[in-house]
Amino acid sequence: MKKAAVIPIVLATVFWGFIGYFSTTMSEAGMSVPQRLSARMTFAALALAFAILVTNPKKGFRVSLPDLGKLFLCGTITLTVNNMFYFNAIELCGMSVAAVLMYTSPIFVMIMSALVYKEKITLQKMTALVVTFVGCALVSISNSRMSADIVGIGCGIASGFTYALYSIFATDLLKRNGSTTIVMYTYLSAAVSSYFIANPIETAKILIEKDMLIYAILFGIICSALAHGLYSFGMKYTEPSLAAILATLELVMASIVGFFAYGQFLAWYNYIGIVLVMASVVLLNVKFGKAKSKE
Repeated sequence: MKKAAVIPIVLATVFWGFIGYFSTTMSEAGMSVPQRLSARMTFAALALAFAILVTNPKKGFRVSLPDLGKLFLCGTITLTVNNMFYFNAIELCGMSVAAVLMYTSPIFVMIMSALVYKEKITLQKMTALVVTFVGCALVSISNSRMSADIVGIGCGIASGFTYALYSIFATDLLKRNGSTTIVMYTYLSAAVSSYFIANPIETAKILIEKDMLIYAILFGIICSALAHGLYSFGMKYTEPSLAAILATLELVMASIVGFFAYGQFLAWYNYIGIVLVMASVVLLNVKFGKAKSKE
């Protein structure tokens, strides 16, 4: 089952790869970062709540009070706070540097998983992690000058850390709750916390006036509800560190979407980076020596 669990995680990265497209379109319409964030979280929460109402209305909303508190922290930290750190890193360091710094997340996941869940750090995982990081760096390099800022670097690393925390939170919560339930409450918490930095009335007004409502709905469903639902489902059957490394495929998908949607040129080193990230996924799913899979 562990090998099959790779499929929903990879599909999640495909949908996450469209984040840049929707975010850029809404930004060009005049929407601020907090407004885009708030709209995305709100429609994701609504879509997931509707899915639960249709498929499992009796038990889908049921969570224990301690888990509800954890879900609120999960949504606020791993979505709202994470996005604010990441977008600030982009403004201070540029897209390329910010992207590489955020994808330090598998390092944090591997360390925290070893400490919290006693997950083994194997040579195979370490090799895949190094290959992934180098690949992400090569994919992110653009022809434009990259800049570095101490505060921006701090924000970038913080975005990687908060991004990694989702795997840690979700691994524990998935033991007692369904993946759709977890993702719904996570996005609901993120949506509520986002209202403190973006007035929901003003956000709704600009969505209607700028004809961005359909983009916001699709942003919430495709890049959030569906993607996170698939990722959480895959996490039920695989280790947090493996899932985190697989999630770096998002950067590859974003580069592909940028090429086709905006004609963004990919240099030879970008292609090498894509190959390296893909190679790390293959490496994680190859059994060496006498180990045999029982799945």
